[in-house]
Amino acid sequence: MAAIFGGTQSLHTNSYDEAVGLPTEQSARVARNTQLICQLETGLTSVADPWGGSYLMESLTDDLCDRAFEILEEVKGRGGMLKAIDSGWAKYCIEESATRMQARIDTGEDIIVGVNRYCREGEKDEDMKDVLVIDNATVLKEQLAKLDTLRKTRNEKVVTESLLSLTESAKLGSEANTSQGSHPQNLLHLSINAARVGATTGEISLALEEAWGRHVPSSPVVMGAYSDSFQRSSTESEDETKKEYADLREEVNTFAKSEGRHPRILVAKMGQDGHDRGARVIASGFSDLGYDVDVGPLFQTPTEVAQQAIDNDVSMQETFPYFPFCYYFFFPNLFVIISNRYMLLEYQVRLQDIGH
Repeated sequence: MAAIFGGTQSLHTNSYDEAVGLPTEQSARVARNTQLICQLETGLTSVADPWGGSYLMESLTDDLCDRAFEILEEVKGRGGMLKAIDSGWAKYCIEESATRMQARIDTGEDIIVGVNRYCREGEKDEDMKDVLVIDNATVLKEQLAKLDTLRKTRNEKVVTESLLSLTESAKLGSEANTSQGSHPQNLLHLSINAARVGATTGEISLALEEAWGRHVPSSPVVMGAYSDSFQRSSTESEDETKKEYADLREEVNTFAKSEGRHPRILVAKMGQDGHDRGARVIASGFSDLGYDVDVGPLFQTPTEVAQQAIDNDVSMQETFPYFPFCYYFFFPNLFVIISNRYMLLEYQVRLQDIGH
């Protein structure tokens, strides 16, 4: 509704089950009808500027613009947006804002009805029914069959030549200007040609990686968001939560004294879902409790996660955000791999699903 008041030209309405999986037909219908009700029943779209002349809206808009210009000036001071992104500063600012907001929700400082206030008695996760579950194993089998057919029917020599041309052009770097679309060594042009002769997106990506390497982003964990929020607690219920938080920190310190090191946790994200907000927020929460936290990159496989856990010597804990199909595909594979490898090292294993 706020977006409509602001004159938005495009509106996305999340499905109510978005946090646990892909939308079902019912949840997608509810999300769509929410937009249709706002558009057709409320009359909001019949007035060009419903808040015209409102001091409240003008003041909020001015504050937003002033803060936006402050950020733009800071970006300039860092050498421009490209450098701000490459250094990891832009990503960190977004993560810090998201983490502090989540910390305020988790401590009850910001109220969300039905989440941290006025919750239904005895409500459990099992109450969320009809979650859409994708059979990942079947999808993988179908995709592998399609790839096998592709490789058997394409001209491998032509594909190899197209990928080699792409790699050689990428190696030119700044020595030659190939940005013109008509240039024979333009990377987009060469990528399209490679795709037309049957090269996969993975092969095209690897051809570019051979010339450039793979970018590894700088992504430190946000510190202090949860500890600051708990310190600001003031109500009786918040004071109780504050005490629980302090007790947890004391338990972590006790562990560190007895074991000679702080507990170490790995937060990993498997599969093709490209969202890491939940994982980063959880990592920040554990870090503020006193844990040593390792965060894996996106799109990891169970084998990669298991190896990272071993390499980082995590304290017998493995956590990862999930969609429901992780239970049926990623989770069992990870459990088998990490159990076998840790058993060889005489370690105890505990895998913990911490939600999306």
